[in-house]
Amino acid sequence: MTLKRFLALGACVVVLVGGAWLVWRRSAASRDDAKSHAAVQVAPVPGALRLSGTVEATRARTVFVPRLAGQNAPTLVITRLIRAGSRVAAGDPIVEFDPQEQTRAAADRRAELVDLDGQIAKKGSEHAISQAKDQTSVTEAETVTRSTSAHACSKRCSIHRSKRRSQRRMRDR
Repeated sequence: MTLKRFLALGACVVVLVGGAWLVWRRSAASRDDAKSHAAVQVAPVPGALRLSGTVEATRARTVFVPRLAGQNAPTLVITRLIRAGSRVAAGDPIVEFDPQEQTRAAADRRAELVDLDGQIAKKGSEHAISQAKDQTSVTEAETVTRSTSAHACSKRCSIHRSKRRSQRRMRDR
């Protein structure tokens, strides 16, 4: 027997066993709690046998995975993966990804946030200092204005006194 014939025969046997199993599963699923058994007998196939069709799962579930966006999106490293065909209950993890990249990215974002908070605090203190300087300038200007007004008033008063004295002297003479 040549290798090609041996492989063809093996493929036919696999297809026959798979087909028998599929028929058995469909018939078991169609009956209500009725158990049926099918015996599969492997027999040599004379000549070549070609089958065509579609193999479909009887039940399927959608698995959601994280979406990665951007041109430089990091690759996800799988740290744990459930074997194909394993039974899982609702809520059981199927795959676990290495969180190092996401943890690093989160730490980077936290550092950026702390930096921005520091910049905001610095600008706030600079603004407070500027307001204090402005208030000091306004207070100084008011003080200068008051002292100038008082000085001007005292000069006017002294001029009036001098004028009165002069007028008295003129009358007295």
